[in-house]
Parts: sequence; structure tokens; C-alpha cells
Amino acid sequence: APAHTTAPRVLFVVAGQKVKRLQEPSRWDGLVDVGTSLEKPEQIAVRSDLGELAATTGAGTQLQAAPSGAGKPRVVRTGSGLLRPDYARNGELWSFADSGGGSLQVYRDETALKVDATVVPKGGVVAAKLSPDGARIAMVLSHGITRTEVGLAVVARSEGQVRLTGWRTIELAINTGTAGKALDVGWESPTLLNV
Repeated sequence: APAHTTAPRVLFVVAGQKVKRLQEPSRWDGLVDVGTSLEKPEQIAVRSDLGELAATTGAGTQLQAAPSGAGKPRVVRTGSGLLRPDYARNGELWSFADSGGGSLQVYRDETALKVDATVVPKGGVVAAKLSPDGARIAMVLSHGITRTEVGLAVVARSEGQVRLTGWRTIELAINTGTAGKALDVGWESPTLLNV
């Protein structure tokens, strides 16, 4: 569900290796195919203007982007362990791999930006999501098999560069009584984070 879109309750899903969306904003049960040339999408993101979609494919070995409707997909990134992509409200495409914070790549107008994510603690990345205002990123990091860490970093942008600063761990046990094992993060608003 892309943020900052003029269309209300726009929800996109992957079903049967196809991208689908809600048929009507008032109903949650009717899905229709989205015209896109993405090849066997797995994890997806949709730009806020609804004009482009990005998806991991090939069991997380490729990141593709394609315009809505007709248009050939372009391969943005290849590797292994590629995670769900994300679009910033300014149109940047963000891509992590499970290997850690240093795997972050950011693309603006198809150009790879210089990225500094050294503030992110060591550990594999499980999930990441930009805040709707694009000012912060929430991340789930894995430390071994049983322990995860949820944290926030501030996103600082300059010409041709993105830098993450001010990492802060969120102590889940304070809110829930148990640290648990975090699987994913998402933003309900610019200030409300779901874990």
C-alpha cells in the first residue's frame, strides 16, 4: 500500500505469481490483475504515483522495476538474499539484502547513489521499511538464529548520496513484556510503527 498516493486504500499483493490490487477501495475481497511486465514477482513495492512497480524475482536473486501497464522490466540489481524493495516518497528505490546494513543500495532516476550505512549494527537484515515522510528507516536485524533487534535510523540525503545516522534500538520488551522475535516492520503513519 504505497504512501502519499491520491487513491484511497490502494493495496497491492502478489497472488499466483501476478501482481493484483483491490478492485474497489471499499471492499477487501475483490482483487484484479495489475498490468505489469514483472516476471514472477515475489516481494513488491509500488511507487506513490502508481506509475512504477519493483519486485524481487528468482528467489531473491534479482530486483526488477517496470512501469504500470505495458513496458519492459529493467533489472535494477542482482545478487542473493534480496529483500522486499521500498520506494521513498521522492521516488528513490531502496533495496536491501539479508547480508547486513552494508547491503543497502538506493537508486534515484535509475542511478545508484553512494550509500553510507555504517551506523547500522552488525547482523543480517530481516526487513526494512522507510517511514512515509522518508525521514527514517525502521529495520529488523538478526543476531544468530533466535535473537532479533528492531531499530530506527535517520535518513540524511545530499546530492548523489544517502547516509543513515542516529541508530536507535527499540526495546520491544518494554512495550510487550517480551522481546519476542521480530519478523517485519511497517509504518501506519509517519510516527506509528508496527512490528
